[in-house]
Amino acid sequence: MVNWLTLLGYAIVFLWIIRRSKLLSLPDISVKWLELFFLVKALASVLLTYYFFHMKTNTDMVSYYQSGQQIFHLFKNDPVMFFKIMSGSLDSSTQNFINTLHAWDVYPWDRSLNENRLIIRLNAIISFFSVGIPYVHALVFSFLSTIGSILLIKSCTGFLNSKQVLAGLTGFLIFPTVLIWTSVISKESIVVCLLGCIFYSIKLLTTCRQKVKWIIVFMFSILILFFTKSYILILLLPSLLAFFLSGYFIKIPVQWVFAGVHVLLICSLLIAGKVNPEYDPSWIIYQRQLTFVQYAQETSPSTTFSLPEPEYTYKNLFSRIPAAFINPVLHPTLQEIKNPGLLIFLAENILFLVLAIWCIIRHQDIAGNAFNLTAIYFSIGLFVLIGLSVPITGLLIRLKTPTLFLLIPLFSQVFFRVKSLSRDSMSGKILS
Repeated sequence: MVNWLTLLGYAIVFLWIIRRSKLLSLPDISVKWLELFFLVKALASVLLTYYFFHMKTNTDMVSYYQSGQQIFHLFKNDPVMFFKIMSGSLDSSTQNFINTLHAWDVYPWDRSLNENRLIIRLNAIISFFSVGIPYVHALVFSFLSTIGSILLIKSCTGFLNSKQVLAGLTGFLIFPTVLIWTSVISKESIVVCLLGCIFYSIKLLTTCRQKVKWIIVFMFSILILFFTKSYILILLLPSLLAFFLSGYFIKIPVQWVFAGVHVLLICSLLIAGKVNPEYDPSWIIYQRQLTFVQYAQETSPSTTFSLPEPEYTYKNLFSRIPAAFINPVLHPTLQEIKNPGLLIFLAENILFLVLAIWCIIRHQDIAGNAFNLTAIYFSIGLFVLIGLSVPITGLLIRLKTPTLFLLIPLFSQVFFRVKSLSRDSMSGKILS
Protein backbone atom coordinates (compact mmCIF):
# COMPACT_ATOMS: atom_id res chain seq x y z
CA MET A 1 0.00 0.00 0.00
CA VAL A 2 2.85 2.40 0.90
CA ASN A 3 4.46 1.76 -2.50
CA TRP A 4 1.28 2.66 -4.37
CA LEU A 5 0.69 5.77 -2.27
CA THR A 6 4.26 6.88 -2.98
CA LEU A 7 3.76 6.30 -6.69
CA LEU A 8 0.47 8.21 -6.62
CA GLY A 9 2.15 11.08 -4.81
CA TYR A 10 4.83 11.42 -7.48
CA ALA A 11 2.22 11.18 -10.25
CA ILE A 12 0.35 14.09 -8.64
CA VAL A 13 3.58 16.11 -8.44
CA PHE A 14 4.28 15.52 -12.15
CA LEU A 15 0.71 16.46 -13.06
CA TRP A 16 1.10 19.66 -11.04
CA ILE A 17 4.31 20.49 -12.93
CA ILE A 18 2.54 19.96 -16.27
CA ARG A 19 -0.35 22.18 -15.16
CA ARG A 20 1.83 25.01 -13.82
CA SER A 21 4.74 25.00 -16.26
CA LYS A 22 4.64 27.48 -19.14
CA LEU A 23 7.36 25.48 -20.83
CA LEU A 24 5.12 22.39 -20.94
CA SER A 25 2.19 24.15 -22.58
CA LEU A 26 0.94 24.15 -26.14
CA PRO A 27 -0.85 27.06 -27.84
CA ASP A 28 -4.61 26.52 -28.30
CA ILE A 29 -4.40 23.14 -26.50
CA SER A 30 -6.03 22.69 -23.10
CA VAL A 31 -3.70 21.56 -20.33
CA LYS A 32 -6.20 18.76 -19.66
CA TRP A 33 -5.10 17.10 -22.89
CA LEU A 34 -1.48 17.18 -21.72
CA GLU A 35 -2.47 15.80 -18.30
CA LEU A 36 -4.42 13.02 -20.01
CA PHE A 37 -1.41 12.32 -22.21
CA PHE A 38 0.81 11.88 -19.16
CA LEU A 39 -1.79 9.78 -17.31
CA VAL A 40 -1.97 7.33 -20.23
CA LYS A 41 1.81 7.06 -20.23
CA ALA A 42 1.84 6.67 -16.43
CA LEU A 43 -0.69 3.83 -16.62
CA ALA A 44 1.36 2.17 -19.35
CA SER A 45 4.44 2.65 -17.15
CA VAL A 46 2.86 0.80 -14.23
CA LEU A 47 1.59 -2.11 -16.35
CA LEU A 48 4.84 -2.50 -18.28
CA THR A 49 7.01 -2.27 -15.17
CA TYR A 50 4.95 -5.01 -13.53
CA TYR A 51 5.40 -7.16 -16.63
CA PHE A 52 9.14 -6.60 -16.98
CA PHE A 53 9.93 -6.91 -13.26
CA HIS A 54 7.67 -9.86 -12.43
CA MET A 55 7.10 -11.82 -15.63
CA LYS A 56 10.13 -11.16 -17.83
CA THR A 57 12.94 -10.28 -15.49
CA ASN A 58 15.94 -10.81 -17.78
CA THR A 59 15.71 -7.36 -19.38
CA ASP A 60 17.87 -4.26 -19.70
CA MET A 61 15.57 -2.11 -17.57
CA VAL A 62 15.79 -4.52 -14.64
CA SER A 63 19.59 -4.48 -14.94
CA TYR A 64 19.68 -0.66 -15.09
CA TYR A 65 17.51 -0.45 -11.98
CA GLN A 66 19.44 -3.06 -10.00
CA SER A 67 22.82 -1.58 -10.93
CA GLY A 68 21.58 1.88 -9.92
CA GLN A 69 20.42 0.49 -6.58
CA GLN A 70 23.83 -1.07 -5.97
CA ILE A 71 25.55 2.27 -6.54
CA PHE A 72 22.99 4.08 -4.39
CA HIS A 73 23.71 1.80 -1.42
CA LEU A 74 27.36 2.78 -1.69
CA PHE A 75 26.38 6.28 -0.56
CA LYS A 76 25.99 5.00 3.02
CA ASN A 77 28.52 2.18 2.95
CA ASP A 78 31.37 3.83 1.03
CA PRO A 79 30.62 7.46 0.05
CA VAL A 80 34.09 8.03 -1.40
CA MET A 81 33.63 5.19 -3.88
CA PHE A 82 30.07 6.40 -4.58
CA PHE A 83 31.28 9.83 -5.68
CA LYS A 84 34.14 8.31 -7.67
CA ILE A 85 31.71 6.17 -9.68
CA MET A 86 29.15 8.95 -10.08
CA SER A 87 31.79 11.43 -11.26
CA GLY A 88 33.52 8.95 -13.56
CA SER A 89 36.75 8.98 -11.56
CA LEU A 90 37.25 5.23 -11.91
CA ASP A 91 40.45 3.60 -10.75
CA SER A 92 41.70 0.28 -9.38
CA SER A 93 39.86 0.83 -6.10
CA THR A 94 36.49 0.89 -7.86
CA GLN A 95 37.11 -1.96 -10.29
CA ASN A 96 36.00 -4.83 -8.04
CA PHE A 97 32.70 -3.12 -7.35
CA ILE A 98 32.22 -2.18 -11.01
CA ASN A 99 32.62 -5.84 -11.91
CA THR A 100 29.51 -6.64 -9.84
CA LEU A 101 27.34 -4.28 -11.92
CA HIS A 102 25.75 -6.49 -14.53
CA ALA A 103 24.82 -3.73 -16.98
CA TRP A 104 27.82 -1.40 -16.61
CA ASP A 105 29.89 -2.58 -19.58
CA VAL A 106 28.09 -5.41 -21.33
CA TYR A 107 30.18 -5.09 -24.48
CA PRO A 108 33.19 -2.81 -23.81
CA TRP A 109 34.08 -2.50 -27.51
CA ASP A 110 30.59 -1.13 -28.21
CA ARG A 111 30.61 1.49 -25.45
CA SER A 112 31.75 4.31 -27.73
CA LEU A 113 28.48 4.09 -29.67
CA ASN A 114 26.02 2.90 -27.04
CA GLU A 115 26.78 2.89 -23.32
CA ASN A 116 24.82 2.08 -20.18
CA ARG A 117 26.73 4.10 -17.60
CA LEU A 118 24.67 7.29 -17.75
CA ILE A 119 21.30 5.56 -17.33
CA ILE A 120 22.68 3.53 -14.41
CA ARG A 121 23.94 6.71 -12.73
CA LEU A 122 20.55 8.33 -13.35
CA ASN A 123 18.85 5.40 -11.63
CA ALA A 124 21.23 5.81 -8.70
CA ILE A 125 20.17 9.46 -8.39
CA ILE A 126 16.47 8.58 -8.63
CA SER A 127 17.00 6.05 -5.83
CA PHE A 128 17.48 8.92 -3.37
CA PHE A 129 13.76 9.69 -3.52
CA SER A 130 12.20 6.53 -5.01
CA VAL A 131 12.39 4.53 -1.74
CA GLY A 132 13.61 1.64 -3.90
CA ILE A 133 10.30 1.36 -5.78
CA PRO A 134 10.94 0.46 -9.46
CA TYR A 135 7.55 1.92 -10.44
CA VAL A 136 8.78 5.36 -9.33
CA HIS A 137 11.87 4.97 -11.51
CA ALA A 138 9.70 4.07 -14.50
CA LEU A 139 7.36 6.99 -13.78
CA VAL A 140 10.31 9.40 -13.82
CA PHE A 141 11.44 8.06 -17.19
CA SER A 142 7.85 8.32 -18.46
CA PHE A 143 7.75 11.95 -17.32
CA LEU A 144 11.06 12.67 -19.08
CA SER A 145 9.66 11.31 -22.34
CA THR A 146 6.48 13.35 -21.78
CA ILE A 147 8.63 16.48 -21.58
CA GLY A 148 10.38 15.49 -24.81
CA SER A 149 7.08 14.76 -26.57
CA ILE A 150 5.53 18.10 -25.61
CA LEU A 151 8.65 20.06 -26.54
CA LEU A 152 8.95 18.34 -29.93
CA ILE A 153 5.35 19.16 -30.78
CA LYS A 154 5.84 22.68 -29.42
CA SER A 155 8.82 23.15 -31.72
CA CYS A 156 6.52 22.35 -34.66
CA THR A 157 3.66 24.70 -33.77
CA GLY A 158 4.90 27.16 -36.39
CA PHE A 159 3.54 24.85 -39.09
CA LEU A 160 1.07 22.58 -37.24
CA ASN A 161 -2.47 23.67 -36.50
CA SER A 162 -4.29 22.59 -33.33
CA LYS A 163 -5.80 19.50 -34.96
CA GLN A 164 -2.38 18.38 -36.15
CA VAL A 165 -0.91 19.02 -32.68
CA LEU A 166 -3.54 16.73 -31.13
CA ALA A 167 -2.90 14.19 -33.89
CA GLY A 168 0.80 14.28 -33.04
CA LEU A 169 0.20 13.76 -29.32
CA THR A 170 -2.20 10.93 -30.11
CA GLY A 171 0.40 9.40 -32.41
CA PHE A 172 2.87 9.15 -29.53
CA LEU A 173 0.27 6.99 -27.75
CA ILE A 174 -1.09 4.84 -30.59
CA PHE A 175 2.30 3.76 -31.96
CA PRO A 176 3.03 0.93 -29.50
CA THR A 177 6.80 1.10 -29.99
CA VAL A 178 6.88 4.73 -28.89
CA LEU A 179 4.41 4.26 -26.03
CA ILE A 180 6.07 1.14 -24.62
CA TRP A 181 9.73 2.07 -24.81
CA THR A 182 9.26 5.64 -23.62
CA SER A 183 7.16 4.63 -20.60
CA VAL A 184 9.73 2.40 -18.90
CA ILE A 185 13.29 2.57 -17.56
CA SER A 186 15.01 2.86 -20.91
CA LYS A 187 17.54 4.86 -22.86
CA GLU A 188 14.79 5.53 -25.40
CA SER A 189 12.99 7.67 -22.79
CA ILE A 190 16.14 9.73 -22.32
CA VAL A 191 16.71 10.03 -26.08
CA VAL A 192 13.12 11.20 -26.65
CA CYS A 193 13.51 13.84 -23.92
CA LEU A 194 16.79 15.05 -25.43
CA LEU A 195 15.40 15.19 -28.98
CA GLY A 196 12.52 17.32 -27.76
CA CYS A 197 14.95 19.66 -25.97
CA ILE A 198 17.20 19.88 -29.03
CA PHE A 199 14.45 20.83 -31.47
CA TYR A 200 12.72 23.21 -29.08
CA SER A 201 16.00 24.99 -28.32
CA ILE A 202 16.62 25.25 -32.07
CA LYS A 203 13.20 26.86 -32.51
CA LEU A 204 13.93 29.45 -29.81
CA LEU A 205 17.42 30.07 -31.16
CA THR A 206 15.85 30.92 -34.53
CA THR A 207 12.90 32.95 -33.22
CA CYS A 208 13.97 34.77 -30.05
CA ARG A 209 16.87 37.06 -29.23
CA GLN A 210 17.70 35.75 -25.75
CA LYS A 211 19.90 32.96 -27.03
CA VAL A 212 22.40 32.20 -24.25
CA LYS A 213 20.06 30.02 -22.17
CA TRP A 214 18.94 28.01 -25.18
CA ILE A 215 22.46 27.61 -26.52
CA ILE A 216 23.30 26.02 -23.15
CA VAL A 217 20.22 23.77 -23.35
CA PHE A 218 21.10 22.77 -26.91
CA MET A 219 24.75 21.98 -26.12
CA PHE A 220 23.87 20.16 -22.89
CA SER A 221 21.29 18.02 -24.73
CA ILE A 222 23.82 17.21 -27.46
CA LEU A 223 26.39 16.24 -24.80
CA ILE A 224 24.01 13.96 -22.89
CA LEU A 225 22.85 12.37 -26.15
CA PHE A 226 26.50 11.68 -26.97
CA PHE A 227 26.94 9.85 -23.65
CA THR A 228 23.65 7.95 -24.02
CA LYS A 229 23.52 6.82 -27.63
CA SER A 230 26.23 8.46 -29.65
CA TYR A 231 25.18 6.71 -32.87
CA ILE A 232 21.85 8.59 -32.68
CA LEU A 233 23.77 11.85 -32.46
CA ILE A 234 26.06 10.85 -35.34
CA LEU A 235 23.04 10.15 -37.54
CA LEU A 236 21.31 13.38 -36.48
CA LEU A 237 24.21 15.83 -36.84
CA PRO A 238 24.24 16.02 -40.68
CA SER A 239 20.54 16.90 -40.69
CA LEU A 240 21.01 19.47 -37.92
CA LEU A 241 23.84 21.06 -39.92
CA ALA A 242 21.65 21.14 -43.04
CA PHE A 243 18.81 22.53 -40.89
CA PHE A 244 20.91 25.54 -39.85
CA LEU A 245 22.46 26.07 -43.29
CA SER A 246 19.03 26.09 -44.95
CA GLY A 247 18.24 29.25 -43.00
CA TYR A 248 21.20 31.07 -44.53
CA PHE A 249 21.21 29.79 -48.14
CA ILE A 250 17.68 30.98 -48.80
CA LYS A 251 18.05 31.03 -52.59
CA ILE A 252 18.90 27.31 -52.68
CA PRO A 253 15.92 24.93 -52.32
CA VAL A 254 16.00 23.39 -48.85
CA GLN A 255 15.87 19.89 -50.38
CA TRP A 256 19.14 20.56 -52.21
CA VAL A 257 20.78 21.90 -49.05
CA PHE A 258 19.96 18.68 -47.19
CA ALA A 259 21.04 16.45 -50.08
CA GLY A 260 24.29 18.36 -50.56
CA VAL A 261 25.24 18.30 -46.88
CA HIS A 262 24.61 14.56 -46.58
CA VAL A 263 26.54 13.73 -49.76
CA LEU A 264 29.51 15.82 -48.62
CA LEU A 265 29.55 14.31 -45.13
CA ILE A 266 29.24 10.75 -46.42
CA CYS A 267 32.17 11.35 -48.79
CA SER A 268 34.16 12.89 -45.93
CA LEU A 269 33.41 9.86 -43.76
CA LEU A 270 34.56 7.48 -46.47
CA ILE A 271 37.79 9.47 -46.87
CA ALA A 272 38.31 9.54 -43.10
CA GLY A 273 37.87 5.77 -43.05
CA LYS A 274 40.65 5.40 -45.57
CA VAL A 275 42.95 7.64 -43.53
CA ASN A 276 42.10 6.03 -40.17
CA PRO A 277 40.50 2.55 -40.23
CA GLU A 278 38.87 3.21 -36.83
CA TYR A 279 36.47 5.63 -38.58
CA ASP A 280 35.75 3.28 -41.48
CA PRO A 281 31.92 2.97 -41.74
CA SER A 282 32.15 -0.65 -42.89
CA TRP A 283 34.29 -1.47 -39.84
CA ILE A 284 31.94 0.31 -37.43
CA ILE A 285 28.87 -1.47 -38.82
CA TYR A 286 30.78 -4.76 -38.88
CA GLN A 287 31.49 -4.32 -35.16
CA ARG A 288 27.85 -3.46 -34.46
CA GLN A 289 26.59 -6.59 -36.15
CA LEU A 290 29.10 -8.77 -34.30
CA THR A 291 27.87 -7.22 -31.06
CA PHE A 292 24.24 -8.10 -31.75
CA VAL A 293 25.13 -11.57 -33.02
CA GLN A 294 26.92 -12.24 -29.72
CA TYR A 295 24.00 -10.71 -27.80
CA ALA A 296 21.59 -13.06 -29.58
CA GLN A 297 23.77 -16.06 -28.75
CA GLU A 298 23.96 -15.11 -25.07
CA THR A 299 20.32 -14.19 -24.50
CA SER A 300 18.60 -16.70 -26.83
CA PRO A 301 15.72 -14.34 -27.77
CA SER A 302 12.45 -15.96 -28.82
CA THR A 303 12.34 -14.30 -32.25
CA THR A 304 15.29 -13.77 -34.56
CA PHE A 305 15.87 -13.63 -38.30
CA SER A 306 18.92 -14.23 -40.40
CA LEU A 307 21.18 -11.51 -41.75
CA PRO A 308 23.93 -11.95 -44.35
CA GLU A 309 27.30 -12.76 -42.83
CA PRO A 310 29.06 -9.49 -41.99
CA GLU A 311 32.11 -8.64 -44.03
CA TYR A 312 34.54 -5.80 -43.52
CA THR A 313 34.21 -4.42 -47.08
CA TYR A 314 32.43 -1.51 -48.76
CA LYS A 315 31.11 -3.79 -51.48
CA ASN A 316 29.35 -5.95 -48.91
CA LEU A 317 28.05 -2.88 -47.07
CA PHE A 318 26.56 -1.09 -50.10
CA SER A 319 25.01 -4.26 -51.53
CA ARG A 320 23.10 -4.84 -48.28
CA ILE A 321 21.73 -1.32 -47.79
CA PRO A 322 18.45 -1.70 -49.79
CA ALA A 323 17.39 -4.83 -47.90
CA ALA A 324 18.58 -3.33 -44.61
CA PHE A 325 16.40 -0.25 -45.09
CA ILE A 326 13.20 -2.30 -45.27
CA ASN A 327 14.09 -4.72 -42.44
CA PRO A 328 12.64 -2.49 -39.67
CA VAL A 329 9.35 -2.27 -41.59
CA LEU A 330 9.11 -5.97 -42.51
CA HIS A 331 9.71 -7.38 -39.04
CA PRO A 332 7.95 -8.92 -37.27
CA THR A 333 6.57 -11.08 -40.07
CA LEU A 334 3.66 -13.45 -39.56
CA GLN A 335 6.11 -16.35 -39.37
CA GLU A 336 8.01 -14.66 -36.52
CA ILE A 337 4.96 -14.04 -34.35
CA LYS A 338 5.25 -16.71 -31.66
CA ASN A 339 3.91 -14.34 -29.02
CA PRO A 340 0.46 -12.76 -29.64
CA GLY A 341 1.84 -9.54 -28.19
CA LEU A 342 3.90 -9.06 -31.36
CA LEU A 343 0.69 -8.62 -33.37
CA ILE A 344 0.47 -4.99 -32.27
CA PHE A 345 3.87 -4.33 -33.83
CA LEU A 346 2.78 -6.00 -37.08
CA ALA A 347 -0.25 -3.67 -37.05
CA GLU A 348 2.10 -0.77 -36.32
CA ASN A 349 4.22 -1.59 -39.37
CA ILE A 350 1.10 -1.67 -41.55
CA LEU A 351 0.04 1.72 -40.16
CA PHE A 352 3.56 3.05 -40.76
CA LEU A 353 3.53 1.88 -44.39
CA VAL A 354 0.10 3.39 -45.02
CA LEU A 355 1.17 6.74 -43.57
CA ALA A 356 4.50 6.68 -45.43
CA ILE A 357 2.73 6.02 -48.75
CA TRP A 358 0.19 8.74 -47.98
CA CYS A 359 3.05 11.16 -47.24
CA ILE A 360 4.58 10.36 -50.63
CA ILE A 361 1.23 10.98 -52.33
CA ARG A 362 0.80 14.29 -50.49
CA HIS A 363 4.49 15.20 -50.57
CA GLN A 364 3.71 18.78 -51.59
CA ASP A 365 2.00 19.31 -48.20
CA ILE A 366 5.17 18.43 -46.29
CA ALA A 367 7.95 19.41 -48.70
CA GLY A 368 10.25 22.36 -48.22
CA ASN A 369 10.25 22.13 -44.43
CA ALA A 370 13.57 21.69 -42.62
CA PHE A 371 12.10 19.74 -39.70
CA ASN A 372 10.37 17.25 -42.01
CA LEU A 373 13.55 16.71 -43.99
CA THR A 374 15.53 16.26 -40.77
CA ALA A 375 13.10 13.55 -39.65
CA ILE A 376 13.23 11.82 -43.05
CA TYR A 377 17.03 11.80 -43.43
CA PHE A 378 17.54 10.71 -39.83
CA SER A 379 14.98 7.92 -40.22
CA ILE A 380 16.61 6.62 -43.37
CA GLY A 381 20.00 6.53 -41.64
CA LEU A 382 18.72 4.78 -38.51
CA PHE A 383 16.66 2.26 -40.49
CA VAL A 384 19.72 1.35 -42.56
CA LEU A 385 21.99 1.06 -39.51
CA ILE A 386 19.72 -1.18 -37.44
CA GLY A 387 18.61 -3.10 -40.52
CA LEU A 388 22.24 -3.91 -41.29
CA SER A 389 23.23 -4.99 -37.79
CA VAL A 390 20.27 -6.21 -35.69
CA PRO A 391 18.97 -9.79 -36.23
CA ILE A 392 16.65 -9.78 -33.19
CA THR A 393 13.02 -8.84 -33.86
CA GLY A 394 12.24 -7.40 -30.43
CA LEU A 395 15.41 -5.32 -30.34
CA LEU A 396 14.84 -4.11 -33.90
CA ILE A 397 11.38 -2.88 -32.88
CA ARG A 398 12.79 -1.08 -29.85
CA LEU A 399 15.67 0.61 -31.66
CA LYS A 400 13.42 2.32 -34.19
CA THR A 401 11.71 4.32 -31.41
CA PRO A 402 13.55 7.61 -32.18
CA THR A 403 12.62 7.30 -35.85
CA LEU A 404 8.90 6.94 -35.16
CA PHE A 405 9.11 9.72 -32.58
CA LEU A 406 10.45 12.24 -35.12
CA LEU A 407 8.18 11.05 -37.93
CA ILE A 408 4.91 11.35 -35.99
CA PRO A 409 4.71 15.18 -36.32
CA LEU A 410 5.30 14.69 -40.06
CA PHE A 411 2.58 12.03 -40.24
CA SER A 412 0.16 14.30 -38.40
CA GLN A 413 0.42 16.79 -41.27
CA VAL A 414 -1.16 14.41 -43.79
CA PHE A 415 -4.41 14.14 -41.82
CA PHE A 416 -5.24 17.84 -42.13
CA ARG A 417 -4.16 20.59 -44.45
CA VAL A 418 -1.07 22.40 -43.18
CA LYS A 419 -1.88 26.01 -42.46
CA SER A 420 1.27 27.30 -44.20
CA LEU A 421 4.44 25.48 -45.06
CA SER A 422 6.54 28.36 -46.20
CA ARG A 423 10.27 27.96 -45.83
CA ASP A 424 10.29 30.40 -42.90
CA SER A 425 7.90 28.21 -40.85
CA MET A 426 10.90 26.21 -39.68
CA SER A 427 13.96 28.20 -40.63
CA GLY A 428 17.38 27.32 -39.32
CA LYS A 429 18.70 30.88 -39.36
CA ILE A 430 19.74 32.03 -35.88
CA LEU A 431 18.75 35.59 -35.04
CA SER A 432 21.68 37.86 -34.34
